[in-house]
Amino acid sequence: MKRRIILLLVLSVICVGGCKSKKKAEDNPIIKTDKVYYRQEETINIIVSNELKKEMTFYPWLGWDSVFIEKKNVSGNSWEPLLVSKRMNVKIDSFMMYFQPKERKYFDWDQTILVKNHRSWRVFTGKGRYRIKFIYWTDCHYTTLQKSCEKHSIYSNEFVIK
Repeated sequence: MKRRIILLLVLSVICVGGCKSKKKAEDNPIIKTDKVYYRQEETINIIVSNELKKEMTFYPWLGWDSVFIEKKNVSGNSWEPLLVSKRMNVKIDSFMMYFQPKERKYFDWDQTILVKNHRSWRVFTGKGRYRIKFIYWTDCHYTTLQKSCEKHSIYSNEFVIK
């Protein structure tokens, strides 16, 4: 017992002049799915949460390049986009979305991807391990949309379609 008290006193003396709490780095946005395992053709609920201390902007209709699906390769050591011409068919009704700090938005995905950027050409992704790549912008000045913004990307949790 005496040794513990002495150790605590020594640590207290050492920390008086030199111990500082770690400064918390700015948080990142979060994208995640509501579950980890899904049946084929089951709707996947996607949650996007702005954990930044500033507004972030999402352009879902700007060239279909804001949300991508990636599949883990057979060896399991890397991710491959499902072809560049394919995009996730996420149901979003707005050209531009703003996320205020701490704001959450929810999206549904029917497990289809668009082929050749044409809305009527949809195919199902199939079995496998996936993640979502979400692209967003910060520090926008709105004079020329994306040209005056900082572009960022984040990845969702991994999920499996059985």
